[in-house]
Amino acid sequence: MIAFFVAAALSVLVHELGHATTQRLCGLPVERIVWGVGPRLLRIGAFELRLIPFAGYITPVGAVMARRKWQGALIALSGILATWLVVFFLAFAGAIHVGWLKDFAIWWLFWALVGLLQMIPIGQRDGRWALAALGVLPVPGKAVEKRKPSKL
Repeated sequence: MIAFFVAAALSVLVHELGHATTQRLCGLPVERIVWGVGPRLLRIGAFELRLIPFAGYITPVGAVMARRKWQGALIALSGILATWLVVFFLAFAGAIHVGWLKDFAIWWLFWALVGLLQMIPIGQRDGRWALAALGVLPVPGKAVEKRKPSKL
């Protein structure tokens, strides 16, 4: 069971660091990288550790979307990509055959598969942010502007 919780917590951290790293590589600053929910335990620079490390988010500085549409979509999807890079690394390293690492590798794969649910384009999920960056959907949380009917 320890491997289950460690893999869950670390997959969240890797996911959020994937977003933050890609955002920085695109030339956009990151205000906060938050790992967890609940009361803040520690803050070092832009990084915050919260009490329960099974969720997280990043806060960009300034505009939410990148300068180019593809950059915004890449930033939104990079958390999932980072999690799957670890899956491929664990597979390449043969972690499934290493006694103490076996359970961790299996649970990491499980959480990476669960992480694919982030691709569902609803609410605040990464799939929704990617489609908003491409201009397909409105930005989550923003009110849609209603036009007044024109008078003829």
